[in-house]
Order: sequence, then C-alpha cells, then structure tokens
Amino acid sequence: MGEEEKILERTKKVLEEIAKLDLKPLFELDRELAASPQLRAEFIKDPFSVAEKYGFKMPQNLKDEGFHMHWIDSNNNYYPAEGSAIEQLQKSGTKPWTRVEVRIGTAPGCIALCGVQRLIV
Repeated sequence: MGEEEKILERTKKVLEEIAKLDLKPLFELDRELAASPQLRAEFIKDPFSVAEKYGFKMPQNLKDEGFHMHWIDSNNNYYPAEGSAIEQLQKSGTKPWTRVEVRIGTAPGCIALCGVQRLIV
C-alpha cells in the first residue's frame, strides 16, 4: 500500500470514530464559552477537561491521533491559539497528510475538533 492509500485509510478510520461521538454537549459548552471569559480562561488551559464537565469525552485513541479542541469566537480568534497555518502545511514536507475538522456551534462562536493525520511527525 502506498503512502497516499495509508493516510487515506487512517483518515477513514478517524472519521468512523468521530461519527460515534455524542457531540450534543458541545452546543451548551459553545454557549457558555461565548458568555464567560472566566470559562474561556479555564478552557485554554485544558479544553478536554472543561468539555468533560459538560458531558463530552474525547476518546483516547483520537487524542493519540493528535485531535485537539478549540473555541473560535466571532472574530476568528482561536482559544487556545492555533499554530501557524503555513507551519502546519509544511510540517509533513512532501509526505501526504489530511486534516479532519468538525465544528459545532450555536453562533456567534463554535467548538472545533481538529486533527491532522500524517505518516511522519
């Protein structure tokens, strides 16, 4: 199996795991993060811990795949901050990669679950 097929197979498995998640608690978390700077400060330190308080649990296998979580405000500010897009694009060199992202929101912000699948780290 070639590199592109391998990364696409990994991506398919990640999407299957995401499809099993109960994302409903993230709607309430989105509303609360929009309303509370104090909660945002806590979320920046440990997004998954805060999300668990609202009933969402990210499985360890997706965390191991590099999945992380942000809250994005109406000005496109990421909490916690996302790294440089250019850096992300160049990290794999010429190796194939994919990015899977799911956004859950109630407006004006949203929760983003993000993961980049790579053959090299």
